[in-house]
Amino acid sequence: MLHIMIGCDCDPDRPEYGGDNHTTFDGLRRAIADIGASSIPITWLVRSDLEFPGTMFRSFGFEALQAKGHELAWHCHFWRKGPQGWYQECQDLGWLRECITEGYQNAYPARPRFVRTGWCFQTPFTLRLFAGLGILADFSCSPDMVSHATDTNGLPVDRQNWLGAPTRPYYPLGADSQLLEIPTSTYPFSLIKRLTRTLRTRTLLRRGSVGIAGDPLRVRRCFAELLRQVKAGRDPVYFLSYIHPDAMLAGANSGVAENRDDLRNNLRMIEQMAQNERIPFKYVTASELYRIVTISSGEGPVQTSESYE
Repeated sequence: MLHIMIGCDCDPDRPEYGGDNHTTFDGLRRAIADIGASSIPITWLVRSDLEFPGTMFRSFGFEALQAKGHELAWHCHFWRKGPQGWYQECQDLGWLRECITEGYQNAYPARPRFVRTGWCFQTPFTLRLFAGLGILADFSCSPDMVSHATDTNGLPVDRQNWLGAPTRPYYPLGADSQLLEIPTSTYPFSLIKRLTRTLRTRTLLRRGSVGIAGDPLRVRRCFAELLRQVKAGRDPVYFLSYIHPDAMLAGANSGVAENRDDLRNNLRMIEQMAQNERIPFKYVTASELYRIVTISSGEGPVQTSESYE
């Protein structure tokens, strides 16, 4: 059995989709109306942080999606507004603590059990804060993804470092902590791409990111690797990927990284690939995937005390 989880980071529209990262939600409204009506259960990662202190849950009618079998999880972003504009806060520990604790308290009526952070940013400090709130699993890890980006003003954005992180679920704070890290799916670089990336970044990178609404070749390579793992008897095996809702505003020829056509085509493609190999698959939500990886009789989570950030 291959388990498939699709999450939706409920963020505002990005500039390349006609927004400004902070104020318009045309993509989210479109996603709720479109994929929210499909038969695939989506895990909707609802923003709750110092920028959106619980307002999103009340504004978009997520209760109706829950009634259809969809699930809510928490999306905590670290956008902070300074004199030069918005940026990703990475260093002010007091502010990060306030953002996480306020976001948790205001998230939605039922306290969240699962979280995925903005920009996939985590540190041992933030992980301990989430664990202290009783979060069962973090879905931020993207193995081998490293970014130290800045915007046009030199402000930090899209900062993350998951170099060397396991591709299997693991306990980032050690086995004594209940907080489980469930990594997103990635695809293996070819030898040539591994060498060129390593030379360019001076970092040994073995894997690349996969978006279910993005490059079909990446999705195919990732899914083919997972099918081989199922055939080899590995258990559990899952495909985990995310979309941004503004992808629903763009078509395949729009020149942006995510779009609605690739989302639909990629979903059809992975289903057909599984059927061709006679491998059963099932779409699951965050809580179902958490249960599967923790109680499976096969390979359990990696036991490690390493924290990747």
